Amino acid sequence: MFDFNDEKKNVQKGCGNFECNSQEEYTELDDYGRFQCDMFLTRMIFPNKLDYLKGLSSENLVVMLDWLEKYRFTQNFDAGYIRRIVEAESLIVEELRFRENQRVKKEITEAGKKGEQAVRYCLQHLPREDYKLIPVEEGNPLILESEGLQVRHEYDSIVVSRSGNVFVVESKYFSGTLTKTPKGNWARKKGGSVVPEKKNPMIQLEYQCRALQDILKDFDVKVCPILCVSNILGHISVSDSKYPVVLLENLLDCIESVESGETKLSDMDFENILATLEQHRIYDFE
Repeated sequence: MFDFNDEKKNVQKGCGNFECNSQEEYTELDDYGRFQCDMFLTRMIFPNKLDYLKGLSSENLVVMLDWLEKYRFTQNFDAGYIRRIVEAESLIVEELRFRENQRVKKEITEAGKKGEQAVRYCLQHLPREDYKLIPVEEGNPLILESEGLQVRHEYDSIVVSRSGNVFVVESKYFSGTLTKTPKGNWARKKGGSVVPEKKNPMIQLEYQCRALQDILKDFDVKVCPILCVSNILGHISVSDSKYPVVLLENLLDCIESVESGETKLSDMDFENILATLEQHRIYDFE
């Protein structure tokens, strides 16, 4: 059980002539942050000191940083204790950076899921008698394994058409304007600045389609890649792309423009293609 008086003695012992406040005085955020700061300093000698930080809010961590800075410049501590303060500051900054990175990753992931859902909702409006959208459930991504190429790829959306086309639709929840630099690199224009894309989306599509073509090598089908910008605030300024790049509102028109209008696959071939995709699907991917 936590005993404030014992902790207070530990803090006073470590701080020399520094006088700690009483428990009742730690009421406002600033005072509570000072209290947490003092408690953390006493735990710096323990290996599980980071666990203490994980239980505090980011707002408290920021206040703790302020107090640590005050301690460094206003208190008469010995060199050893100053080093402890500096180490504590470093650990808190590291924890705050970790949380910020996790927050950004979560936002990107959630935005990407929204884009994928929007694309799949759009594809569901294709005529069901002519197209089959491979189902994807929450928490169960569409991962296919090519035994010939010995690779696995995750797909956003795959649509099988009775005409013999298999569409691989990669969703990108880009904002701003998707474009290419004079050197041919993909980038986004946003707020007057050009931000290079770390990964070329076309290379990703090409690898996915190559693996899918290998999986369906026994069928007379054509794999058709499409890059779809699913953010309604997104724009496209690309005219020389290897594969179609379309906005969500133009996705169905793009698919229809590729179709010949003739039924090429028999009912048996159509069902066998769907069965083959299911056989190569990976469910236990973790």
